[in-house]
Amino acid sequence: MGAVLRKVWIPLCVVILLFLIRFWSPLDSLQRISHVVTEPIVFVVRTPLAFAGDRVVRFVTLWHADAENARLRHVADELRTRVLLLEGVDKENARLRQALGFATRPFILDTLIGADVTLRHPGAWFHSVEINKGEQHGVRSGMVVLTSEGVVGHVVQVFQNGSRVRLLTDLASAIPSSGERTKELGLLAGTGTNTLQWQYIPADSDIQEGDLIQTAGASAVYPEGLKLGYVARVATHPGELFKMVEVRPAVNLASLHSVFLVQSR
Repeated sequence: MGAVLRKVWIPLCVVILLFLIRFWSPLDSLQRISHVVTEPIVFVVRTPLAFAGDRVVRFVTLWHADAENARLRHVADELRTRVLLLEGVDKENARLRQALGFATRPFILDTLIGADVTLRHPGAWFHSVEINKGEQHGVRSGMVVLTSEGVVGHVVQVFQNGSRVRLLTDLASAIPSSGERTKELGLLAGTGTNTLQWQYIPADSDIQEGDLIQTAGASAVYPEGLKLGYVARVATHPGELFKMVEVRPAVNLASLHSVFLVQSR
């Protein structure tokens, strides 16, 4: 009987052992147990890190986008300013073609210099700002200062690394100017306030609110055809020879941040 059992038991044990080797592995079980235990821990740790990483990527992307947008805005402002200058040159050239022999004085567009306003000089009557470009950047006294909207003023003092700009609204500012529509000539004077006075306009003038006032060209600093401002108010007093014409600067000088400088020939 014992011999018979041994003959049956031994093959059965072999079959069971082969089954266990084929379908059960202690290492796999340990790996499954380890996976079940560590998966929640990995999830808890990995989720905040993934969230933070995503935010860092978004921040870097937005920072680069803001920097690129700022660069493009600067390029766009420079291009608009060049267009403004070319419009002024075209107007002057058209006029000079009717008077041959009159010397032209166009802008040198290659000398267009961008600058930032670094300081505003306080004062009830004198309006000026300082910019961060000076002699070492090619700035010279008398250079016209403007934005894509129109004239800001001109350089009156140059330092090594900066310059002082007299604004249109300064009491010492007086620019020969003309009405784009009426062609009348006058003198656009600073008042020490946020507005300008267009002087010596005849009482019978047809000047109206909203008319554009531009440089007339009869100046050692300003060529013809650059935007100065728009008529804000017109008044005529009985017995007076001239109208009282108040002009709003084309450029918002109170919020001036970036400007361009250009030299005329």
